[in-house]
Amino acid sequence: MTSASREFELCAFSDALTDVIYRVNDFTPLEDLGLARGRSIRLSNGQHEALLERLKSMEVVSISAGGSPTNTLCGAARLGCKTAFLGLVGQDELAKEYLSALQSAKVSPFVSERDGKTGVCYTFVDSENERSFGISLGVADRLEFGDLRPAILGKTKHFHTSAYQLRGSKDAFKVLSGLFQEARKAKVSISLDLGDPGVVTTHRDQLEELLSSPIAILQANASEARAFLPELANESSEVLAKALLPYAKCIAITQSDQGCVVASEDEVLTLPALTVETPIDFNGAGDAFGAGFLFGYLRSYSLEEAAQIGIYYASLIISRLGAQSPETIENIKDAASHAFAKVQ
Repeated sequence: MTSASREFELCAFSDALTDVIYRVNDFTPLEDLGLARGRSIRLSNGQHEALLERLKSMEVVSISAGGSPTNTLCGAARLGCKTAFLGLVGQDELAKEYLSALQSAKVSPFVSERDGKTGVCYTFVDSENERSFGISLGVADRLEFGDLRPAILGKTKHFHTSAYQLRGSKDAFKVLSGLFQEARKAKVSISLDLGDPGVVTTHRDQLEELLSSPIAILQANASEARAFLPELANESSEVLAKALLPYAKCIAITQSDQGCVVASEDEVLTLPALTVETPIDFNGAGDAFGAGFLFGYLRSYSLEEAAQIGIYYASLIISRLGAQSPETIENIKDAASHAFAKVQ
């Protein structure tokens, strides 16, 4: 089966984490439970139980099927890509809701089940739009390669995942490296989002091994890129992008309100951010950029066009609360091109 004739354009592997978002005015009570403002904390069983008790008096803003690669996958699906999800869920109501949310986003789920609870990511957005996370991985904490259904990779054109997947079970690296091997065997292109500076620092040696053979796309924000290349910590994103090219054919470094830098062997481009009059929530902006960028890549658009779509889609996400937009967007290439014509 050739790449062009495969059933799915994009398959992503992600922890099945239900995103539950709260608005908070005072973060202090959450700090008392061990959460850290602006950081992602993996919850112990005791912390989780104490947090659940505290959350009874807080109002939920939104609930969605989450996990960084899932956000990207759902975004790409809403832009028009044929997509598939690869992962593990528990045998509980959250699993049913998670799968229903995937299907609502037109994502085909290829999941396995284990006895236990599906994972949850509690997101707290404060008055300065700073995001803080408390994560309970649920059954993903016990994930093994045999739990997955990697045969789906033979039916897809491109495989996407995140370095976040390395923070899970004791077999997390074995799982991710196994999926990379299966993808390469099936001649599937690969993209990896570095995810979080702390994850990069903790798992840098494993990331080096995963990227020992160059992949198609490596995405990071500037902090993550510097964590991966600490010897270049004081360098610009342009320098970082060039230095990362041995690891991937295409590099995308996002820079928040400074836009992004994208690079290939042939060119290095710096694109500005689009102005958002009233940004509401930056949660999921990088995942949305990845969705737009992958959409452009899979449609064989130019590097600049793919980056413009990524930036444009991210600008829509930060205009609302939550890491995903429920809207299906048609002709995003034209919309992105029109938006950038206004800033040039």
